[in-house]
Amino acid sequence: MNCLNCGAPLELADGRSVLSCEYCQSTRQLQCDSDDGDRIISLDRLGDSNCPRCHEQLVQASLDGRRAEFCTHCHGVLLENAIFAEVTSSRRAAFRGSELAARPIDPELLMERIECPQCESLMDVHPNYGPGQAVIDSCSVCNLVWLDHSELTCIERTPGRRQASYDQGRA
Repeated sequence: MNCLNCGAPLELADGRSVLSCEYCQSTRQLQCDSDDGDRIISLDRLGDSNCPRCHEQLVQASLDGRRAEFCTHCHGVLLENAIFAEVTSSRRAAFRGSELAARPIDPELLMERIECPQCESLMDVHPNYGPGQAVIDSCSVCNLVWLDHSELTCIERTPGRRQASYDQGRA
């Protein structure tokens, strides 16, 4: 996205859902325009990788103010392991809606293999080792996680222990 004031490219301020312009110092609040439960915001700028599912070029995106890459075609998201851990932890702690009913994982999902968009080796396919009934893809070489559309929402809304936030834990 470009600055509405001067036209320069806007940069994502890490950890915040704000884009800022280094030239005129203006800011722009990011808001998710879709009803997509994953709440990924496209930054309308091409990313560095191609989608491992549909092979379209990914776009830069914001996921709770953190950097990610997003496929506008299949709605999958590529992010670093550490960002995946931060996002899932904070979303699960903040979630107050209806939880999803427990269901077994489809074993066929464990058979689908995709290539890492960075190193092109086959990604590991496994159930999310934290809470959630999602099968995710990860690359231990590049420290990346690929989430298919709605897997993040599934992890967020799955029943189970939720970490209390710092403010909730204080008496």
